[in-house]
Amino acid sequence: MTQPISVLDKANTLRGEVRRLELGQQGEQQAQRVRQRLQAVRTSLGQLDNQLRVARAVMKETDREIDLSSAPAGLNDLARRAEGGALPSDSAFNAAKQKIEKATASIREATHEAWHAWATEQLDALPTHRLPMLKQTELTQARERLTELRKIGSSTSLTASDVGIFTNKFQQLSDDLQQASDVPTELLSVLDRLTGRTLTLKDLADEEIHLLRRFSIDHEIEVRRKTS
Repeated sequence: MTQPISVLDKANTLRGEVRRLELGQQGEQQAQRVRQRLQAVRTSLGQLDNQLRVARAVMKETDREIDLSSAPAGLNDLARRAEGGALPSDSAFNAAKQKIEKATASIREATHEAWHAWATEQLDALPTHRLPMLKQTELTQARERLTELRKIGSSTSLTASDVGIFTNKFQQLSDDLQQASDVPTELLSVLDRLTGRTLTLKDLADEEIHLLRRFSIDHEIEVRRKTS
């Protein structure tokens, strides 16, 4: 795994040059130019730093690896151009900013792919068919957790805190479902018939409707009258 880097700290090496210019009588214009370019770079670095935190959170909580090697490229180039007291040109600042933004986008995309694949695997492995076997209060809470887990699992704007929320709520829901009893065969049969197809009331026996109500699944069933 790539060692964590503090990309924002590296930008501070250029601030000394700005201060030095401010002391000179003819350096104010140059100092102002560098300040503006440096601020733009620091803004891009802040976005990169945020994305690195998300990527590291995903790698910590999952078994997925994310390539972070592109993170320091832009700032390293800029630092080399500032060696020996030289001040980078506008084109050098712009090139560094573009590299930083490209790295941010690349790491964001890789993080999303890794997270989505892992979260989908976790959710698919949950024994959600046991939900009807939970008590009513537990069932309501479990459904709320499942809804939030699915939302975070498919998020395209993932944050580091989202990763922590997902893992905590997933563990809670998983524990509840593991402790629940297996669903009766007759209920599973009804649910299988209802899944992915449209049935009329005529297709369901009174005993099957009662079974759905008994396990509090009736509110998930829609009943509509056909228009003639």
